[in-house]
This record gives sequence, structure tokens and C-alpha cells, in this order.
Amino acid sequence: MSSSSKQTIEFFESLGILSKPSIQDNDNWYFARLARSHYEDRKLDDLIDPDLRKQMNLQSLEIFAETAYYCIKERWLQRLDMNQVLSKLEKALELQHKFEHPEATSASNPLKGKSFDHLRYRLHDIELATNNFSKKYRIGSGGFGEVYKAKLKHLDEINSLAIKEKAKAKISNKVSTVAIKRIFSRNDEQGEQGFISEIEMLSKCKHPNIVSLHGFCDEGKQMILVYEYVSNGSLADYLENIDRMTSLTWAQRVQICLDIAHGLKYLHTGIEDKQSIIHRDIKSANILLDHEWVAKLADFGLSKLHAPSQQRSTVVTKNIAGTEVYLDPEYMSTGKLKAKSDVYSFGVVLFEIMCGKLAYDKAYGQKGLPTIARESFIAKTLNNLVDPKIIEADEIISMLTGGVDQDSLDTFAKVAYECLAETQVERPTMEVVIKELQKALNFQVNNKERLRISLKAIKLGTQNFSDSNCIGEERFWKLYKGEVINANGRTAIIAKRWNRKSGQGHNQLLREFDILSRYNHKNIIGLVGYCKEMDENIIVYENASNGTLDKHLGDPSLTWIKRLKICIDVASGLEFLHDGGVDKSDCMIHRDIKSSSILLDGDWNAKIANFELSCNERVSESAEHVDDNASDSLGNIAPKYQIDNSLTRISIGFVYPKYQIKSSLTRFSDIYSLGVILIEMLYGRSAWPKSIKDDPQSLGHLAIRDYDEKKSLDKIIFEGIKGQFVTQSMTEFVDIAVQCLKLPQQTSAYEVIKHVKKALAWGEECKDKSQSLGPLAVRHYNEKGSLDEMIFEGIKQQISPQSLTPFLDIAIGCLHDDRRTNPIDASDLVNYLEKAIRFQDDLETWGPRLPMDYKEIIQASRNPKIIDSVHMKKDVYTMLSKGVILQDGKTFFSIGSNGEGNELISARMFSYKHRNSHKWRSVQRSRFGKPAEMLHISKLKIKIKITTRLLSPGVNYGAYLIFNFSDSNYRSNPLYVNLKYKMGGENLNAYFAKWKDSDWRAIELYRFYSNKKDIDFEVLLESFSRYHCGNGSIYVEGIEFRVIDNVQNKDIEQVQQLLKSDSNIKFEHLLSQNEVNRKEHLMLSATEVLYDSSNVKHFHLHPSTESRFQEVIELLPQQVFRIKCKIENKMLSQDTEYLCYLVFKLSDKCVGLHCPVRVRDLRKSNRYNKKTEIVYFRSPSPWNLHENNSIPKQREDGWMEVKVWKFKSSGDDSYDQPRDGSIPVNLKLITYEGTMSGLIVCGMEFRPYIVCGVDGV
Repeated sequence: MSSSSKQTIEFFESLGILSKPSIQDNDNWYFARLARSHYEDRKLDDLIDPDLRKQMNLQSLEIFAETAYYCIKERWLQRLDMNQVLSKLEKALELQHKFEHPEATSASNPLKGKSFDHLRYRLHDIELATNNFSKKYRIGSGGFGEVYKAKLKHLDEINSLAIKEKAKAKISNKVSTVAIKRIFSRNDEQGEQGFISEIEMLSKCKHPNIVSLHGFCDEGKQMILVYEYVSNGSLADYLENIDRMTSLTWAQRVQICLDIAHGLKYLHTGIEDKQSIIHRDIKSANILLDHEWVAKLADFGLSKLHAPSQQRSTVVTKNIAGTEVYLDPEYMSTGKLKAKSDVYSFGVVLFEIMCGKLAYDKAYGQKGLPTIARESFIAKTLNNLVDPKIIEADEIISMLTGGVDQDSLDTFAKVAYECLAETQVERPTMEVVIKELQKALNFQVNNKERLRISLKAIKLGTQNFSDSNCIGEERFWKLYKGEVINANGRTAIIAKRWNRKSGQGHNQLLREFDILSRYNHKNIIGLVGYCKEMDENIIVYENASNGTLDKHLGDPSLTWIKRLKICIDVASGLEFLHDGGVDKSDCMIHRDIKSSSILLDGDWNAKIANFELSCNERVSESAEHVDDNASDSLGNIAPKYQIDNSLTRISIGFVYPKYQIKSSLTRFSDIYSLGVILIEMLYGRSAWPKSIKDDPQSLGHLAIRDYDEKKSLDKIIFEGIKGQFVTQSMTEFVDIAVQCLKLPQQTSAYEVIKHVKKALAWGEECKDKSQSLGPLAVRHYNEKGSLDEMIFEGIKQQISPQSLTPFLDIAIGCLHDDRRTNPIDASDLVNYLEKAIRFQDDLETWGPRLPMDYKEIIQASRNPKIIDSVHMKKDVYTMLSKGVILQDGKTFFSIGSNGEGNELISARMFSYKHRNSHKWRSVQRSRFGKPAEMLHISKLKIKIKITTRLLSPGVNYGAYLIFNFSDSNYRSNPLYVNLKYKMGGENLNAYFAKWKDSDWRAIELYRFYSNKKDIDFEVLLESFSRYHCGNGSIYVEGIEFRVIDNVQNKDIEQVQQLLKSDSNIKFEHLLSQNEVNRKEHLMLSATEVLYDSSNVKHFHLHPSTESRFQEVIELLPQQVFRIKCKIENKMLSQDTEYLCYLVFKLSDKCVGLHCPVRVRDLRKSNRYNKKTEIVYFRSPSPWNLHENNSIPKQREDGWMEVKVWKFKSSGDDSYDQPRDGSIPVNLKLITYEGTMSGLIVCGMEFRPYIVCGVDGV
């Protein structure tokens, strides 16, 4: 027995745990295992002498037991040295002495001698300030003590580090309001320990998001802390009070979360002497809000000061402290306290703030908020939990843009969910959390603030709404031109101001704002912003300096060509509305299309405005009659939108006649109104001028009547445009205008655009020219060398330029005047068209498989001119599939089968800790010429910190190290190499390398989803397994980011009902039958299947109440074990394939079995069967899971299982043929590294495998 073991026994003997005779003579490590297991299970009290336990101080015992535990660690590197042991025992003795001699403790104050005197208050001063702790000054109380609000003198700036350096300097004081916490005395010392801890912690902290400690008082038995006064109370106060929480907008809530995160980052990343603090009690009650809503962390009584030298930044404690619903589940189950324990608690607070309720609110039942939040996030139903008050916090933004910006909410929810990961290693750092919360805040603030314009700015820009600036008006509003000042200087705008007395402005502004913020198009007036101040309702448009269209109808300077272009603009804007905008959602009906609703900019481009009466088509159709008293929230209109259409206010003369019958408007009503505008443009006057307001016949009716009678509208054509058009142009225009009036149900805005464009083409190109399309095309081609302006817009983007050239050549050749003397041969026509088809087919087949920026990528390559010699997309695809070196010589780019970008970055971009650890070797087969030869593969120390530039968004990628051995003897595929590396502060392993091609191997390090081209990637490569990879060198070519198939490994589903065995029945195997297909399942016990199971050197037999068998077997340290048994053929269904599962558990003290395990079938000669199955007893990372690997899964009976073998009950394979009525099983399981100690085997189950059925897999 080692000296450390003897010392440990003496340690625990001193606790009265056992006497020397109780240690088994033949097992020197028996007691060490016993003590370790009880300590790890937190059951050490079961071993301690009860009388002795009563005498112990809890903190002293924890330190003593922890010291002993680390002395008996299995690995000597994990054990303490004697200096550490001495230091810890002295601390335990000091605590025990204080516990046994409290009078000595009070006499020798622990806060003295620690430079805290500058923080000490006299009790007299505090009693004077609080009128002897009068109830009048008390602002809170609880189990810990009471809090008072008073005025006290304190240091102007508390900075203990600076004060230590300026001990003799004069320090200024000031009087201000403070919070005074008077802590109750307790028998268990926890109050005193928390008091001292808080002083020690807060005296080291100076941060705007951590509450400041002004001082303390410890006279007599008093424990008083004096803090800065934080006027708005705790976050919990707001979560408990719905009315108070309502006042916090979403942006304010996210900012509060950012404040907390900054405070936590400060604690976690080191303060004085680079120490860090784990708060251990993050919850909404411990987050205070000052008068400007700045959040501050408070209550450090449970905090742990953490020295940077402590291994892996982990504190192991038996005393679990904190508030249960906020506690890190891993900390609760293992006692391991990390900074990421605070991250979990903070995640709970994030969801509290988003949901508007405390985590333990009764609405969440027994599950609690963390569990419900995780489930809702996975099920994508998180919106059901969002506090509805957030939506109502800002009426404009809430109603029109959904309140919380969706990107903001999604970003916030995602990082909150990640904080609630079950294990500490999966949670983000506070630095990452801050980055994501800032992103969420930016989404929200940018969405809202960029659109708000002050009333002062609008008044100034419109000369206080001067009549001279008014450019249009309707019953309830006026339009004013003006200017506002922004970051780019002065911007010309149009302000639409509703009449404050009408009562219509609020709802109409909301509706118009909503539509303009969602429907962004060049022919729809652009939204600049809004103003809601002092009962004003103003929406601000982009500038339209030429005012409304109705003001120009009778202006002869508005030529026929201009009028046609304006009509095309109006129809294009209307088409965009009717098609549902960019996302093709619901059809939007304008419902008030008229010339005064069309604004004209300085270039006479038309833009549709005035959307206060608009709604989507489903709303309009559902409202058979809608008037001023219409109800709220119809259809998809946001809450509080009133369909206050007052459709009787819509300009008569523009209204579709059927509305008068049905009292509802549809898209056809808009088409009719568009037809009226077309007629107005022809007529040169408004459809319903004041001079004929008593005439029952509107312009639309008159136009239809004239057209029906005379098949023309010559009578009403405006004199100012006569002589500016040709007959064909006018005919196209009039036909579509009348069709809009007579048959709006059969007409679309798209058709209007098409016909008016034809009218425009005739008007621009055919004056005094041949009146047919052929001559026009020839002339256009001869003048401009192309027909781009004449090609139908609907197909223009689909045509390959290489296809269009031969097509136009042959088409124009057929139209030339000399075609009679030089006719086009039919074979030439076929050849040209086949060439055009070949190029077009190439574009449509291979074009989608190329990156959109492939030309830029080739231009950035070392041979950019190659693009000039490659004309077919297929050739480009082939070239990029093979890959190209970029000009920097350090990046190799290639594409996958669907055109996704792969990026290989040279090893020259890596950092090497040891200068002499590598050499640059010329290797002919390397894409970079000279890869790095690493001379010591067990000491790599390669730091990779790079940013990708060419990855495809929306694709799953794997990061692969590309390397090969200098020794050609390593030919296995896959090859076990066990590459150890660090990433994101975590230690990781990649086990297998595969051949990428004939020259290089690839080992996957990580998987990620790419949502952008530029991805930051950082990893530290440490070592390959020396045992499996030898001592030779390796060549490292680089790191490759390559597309992977989005395939998830699905667990094997178990459908048979497990039978529960009676503990009184003694038998060695059980049989069950599937209810569906009667295929039989067989399970054998561990004693039946494990070879040499009675060997106590290799196995330990345990009685079990959790297993269906009376005993299970635990493996002792060994790298190999065998499964050898026989299966009676009569117990199986005939001619059936069976899967064999090892049923197991890992003991609490099992620290191994992270690496894979090989399974060999010993029944077959290696000459015939060299294939080895790979199984895992712990779930591996995705990049370690390869084809045909078996992974463990949870069973319904609480055990785990993993597939290790398969066979056929009778069939083709001679080795599966029954012999002597049974099938032999002979398997050898070998771990690649470490031992299989702690593997507990229950038995082996054999289940039939039916591919399309319900059994097996």
C-alpha cells in the first residue's frame, strides 16, 4: 500500500469511520474505493461516527473530506502534494477552532487585518440614520434579515485596490441615500459566512452592473451591510406585479439582460489578482434596477471566489446552495460548480423576462419554467409563452410590425435556450451570450427608432404646416411637402397629417404604416417614418416633388409617352399589392385607387399612396358591409386595427359598380378604378370633377357607353395629346382601359402592364415607321446591336446570353430585306437553333449547380483568364469540382455536387507553439506544394484560428484536418488515431481518420450549420495516439470545410414489452413474445454470456433489484472481455435474422469507456473475416459516428443497450447453422484505450430484425 493510501486511512480513521481491523487484509485498496464511492455519492455521513459528527463544523468537514478524497484519486497526477494537504488541513483546523471557541472568534474578528477598515461604519451612525432601525425606514424583510433606506456618509468612490495604494491619502466623502441590510444571527454560522463572503467579494468588484458596497458594521454580534441605494427595486418585484412589468418594453428588457450579462462576464473572467467569482445565486430577486433601469447584480452571500489555478475552473462542493428552480442540474447532481452554473441560472432569468412571470409561478405547475421553456423551444411553440404585454408596450410598433421584432425575439430565445442546456459543457460563455443579446437588441432598436420622427422636426421642415407647402388634401388629411434633417443632411419628404378633430387619424395611420412597412416597391410610396406626439397623427413619405396626379391631368406638357409610363407604374404597383408583396402572402386591396392617390416624383415616376382604407382580400370578402362602426381585428389586421373604411367616403366615379350591390370591395374593384385612371389620362380631366358632380354618369360609365356605340373614344381624347400617338398605340390603350371597366373580374394588373407596354412601344418606336413588329425588330437590332428592350420581361432572366446570340442571329437573318436573294437554308436554321438549345440546356442544367459568385471566385484564382476559354457551364462545374487555388496560394476552393462551396485552408495559416516542431516539405501530391511535416505527433500544439470566406449559407459543414503519415505502412480505413484537441475551452477527441483520396486522410473535428460565408473557426490540436500511430511524423496539408449530408443517426426503436421478473423466482434466462408478429425475443443473464464470469480478478458479481436477473456483473480494470454462450435453436423463430444487444449500465465511478470498442467474431478465421464492428458505451459526438457504428440507447427498464452482433437462426451462412441444436456466440470486445472498469452487464438480448415490421430496428 502506498504512503498516500496509509495517510488517507489515517485521515478517515480520525473521523471515526472505521478501525484498522475492518480493512480487508487481502485488498489494500478496499477502503480507498469505499471512501471514494461514499464521497462521490455524497453519503459520507453514513460512515462517520455519529457522536463525532455532532462535534464537527460543516465547512471544516467539507475541506477535510475533500482533501482526503483527492489524496486517494486513482491517477497520481490528480492527487494533492503535501504542501497542498498541509494548507487545507490548517484551514479545516482554523474553522473547527472558531466553531468550538466562538468567543475567541468574535474577539479576533476575521475581517480585521484584511484592509477593510476604510469600509467599517460605526453602529451609532447607522442607528442614528435609521432612528434605531425604525419601521419607518424599513423597505424590505425576509428570512435573512431586514433592509432599511436611509442617508449616510460614505466614500465618494469605493475602490479597495486604489485605497490600499493610497492609505494615507485624503479620501473624499459624500452623503447620499443608501440601503442598509441587517442580517439576523443564525446558529449554523451560515449567516456569518455569507456576511464575510459578501464583504470579501464586493470589496473586490467595481463594475456598473454590480451593486456597490459602501461599507459594513460588525460591532458586537451585528452583521450590517451598507449598499448603494437602487431605487427601482428588484426585477422580481416587477415580475410579480403585472402592472409594473407592463411599463418595460421589449428593448428595455433586452437591455436589462445585457446589463446582467456584462456583470456576470466581469465576475467570471477575473477581477482582482485575476481571480474569478461564481455568484451561485443568480435569480430575479437578486437583480436590482436603478432609476435609469440599469440592472445590478446583488447578494453575494453564497458566492465562491475562484483562483485561476484551480483545474478546469471547477469547484467541487458537497454543500449545494442556491434557489432550486434556478439551479444548474449538473451542479445539483454532481456538486461540480462552474461559471456555467451561473449561465444556467441566467438562462432561467432570460425566460422569466421574456415570459413576464417568475420561474416558480403556479402557471408552470410542477415542471417549472426551465423545463417548459426548453420543451416549447424544441416544439417551436415558444410564442405561446411570450408576455403579451410586450406586444402592447409600443402601440405603433406593436400593431404594425408585431411588437417584438421577430429576429430579435428569435435571437433572444435561442441564446436563452442554449443557456439552459442540461450539461455545463453545452452552455455558452457569457461573452457569447452578450454578443447574441446585443444582436437581439440591435434588431429591436433598429426596427423601431429609425422610423420615429419628432413633431418639432416635421414642423420645422414644413414651415409649421404652412398652406404654401400643402400639395393635396382629402376629407380627413392634408399633404405637406418639406424637409427633415438626418445623418445624410437634408431630406425632402411629404408629411401626411390627419385632422385631429376627425377621430380617424389614429387607426388610419396604423393601417397605412403597416402596409407601407411590409410592401416595399418602386411604384409604392416609400415610408420614411411617423410621428405620434401631442395628439398628432403624421405619416412621412419619401419625396414626390410633382405632387398628385390629378393636378397634372389637364397639363399638355404631360405628353402621351409620359402618361403611358405613369399608367405602367401605377399598374406595376397594383400588381405588387395584388400578388401579396415580396413573400407572396395575402392579396392586398387598395380600395381607393384614384388620381389623387398617385404621387409623382421629380422624374415623373408614379407611386401609389393613401392606404388608410386598404386591407387584405380575405378581410374585404368577409365583411359584407363595412362602415364607420366596423369591429376590431378583422382577418389578418393586427389587434386594434379598425376597419373604419367608411367606404361611402371612397371617391364616387372610381368605385366598381358591383360594390353598390354587394357593399364590399375586392381586387376587381381596384382593377375597375385603374381603368378609370387610364380613361382620365386619355380624357385630361378628373373622373368626377366638381363641374359635373350632379351628373349621375361618371367618366367610367361615359367611356363604356361611347366605346360600345362607336368602338372608339376619339370624342373624349384630351386635345393636348392629340397628334402625339399612332393608331396602334391608342387602340392597345383603349382596349385594355375598357376591359378594366367592363370585365374587371377577367383582367389583372399584369395584363394592363402588358398592353400598355405595347402601346408605349408603338408610341416610342413606330411613328412614321413600318407598322409591324418585324421591321421594328430589325431597326432596333441594327441601331443597338440587341433586342434587350423588346424581350418579354417574363423570360428575360431565364435566357442564356450564349443561347440568345445564335437565336437572334438566325431570327434577324430571316427578317433581312435581302432574304430573297440570300435565303436562309433550313439546315442553317436547324443548326443555329440547336446551338441555342445546347447553350440554354447547359444554363438550365448546370447553372443551378454553380455558386452564384463563381465568376468572382475564378477571377480570384491563380489562373483568372481561364474563364475566357470556358464557355459551357458544365465545363465550369467540372473545373470547380476538381478545385482551384486562389491567388493567395493558401486557399483551395472546390464545389460539391449541388454547387456548395468547400474550402481547404493551408497549414501555413496555422500557428505552431514550438518552432522546431515542424518543417515545410515539398510533396508533389499536395495542393499547396509544401505541407507541414509534424515531427512529434504526440506534441502537436497547432493553433488554428481562421475565418472562412467562401462557404455557402444554409448548408451543414464538417471541419476536417487533412493529413497523412510519412510512413506508408498505415493503410487501414478507417484508422484509429485518437486526435486530442481543444475547442471552445473544451477537451475533445476525434477517433478515426478516413481516406479522403489516394494521398490524404481526413479526420472530422466539428460540425456546424453555415448561415453566412464568413465563419470564425478556432481549435488547438494537441496530440495523436502514440500507441496507435507510432513515433513517425505526419504531413499536415490544412483544414478543410466540406459539405456533409444532413443525415441524423436515429436511435434503434425498441417495441417489445419488457417483462418484470419476480425477485423470488430463480432462473437464468427469460423469454418474451411480440404481440404483433409472434417473433420470439430471448434474453440471457450476464453469468450465462460472459466468458469466465466467475473470475474475481476480472469481474465483480453484484446482487440486483433493478434487473430482471438476480445478479449482475461489474467489470474490473481490463481492456478485453469475451462473450461466449450458446443459443438453443428451439427458442428462436426459424429462418429469422436476429440482432444481439448487450444490456448494461455504467457505474457512478466509471470514468472510462469514452473511446470506441472493437467487437470481433471469434468463430471465423481472420483470413476470411477481417471486418471489425465498432460500438460505443457512451454516446459519441456526431463527427465520431461512422457508418455501421453502434451507439447506446436508453431502455424502458432503465438499463442501456448497444447492438454487438447479428445472426440468422437458420440460413445461408454456414457459421450460423445450428450445431447440436444450438447456435454458438463467441465475441471479443476490446477497448482502444483505457479500461472497461465500471461497466455493469445485466445480460444479452436477442431480438428478431424485421425491416418493414415493428420488431428490432
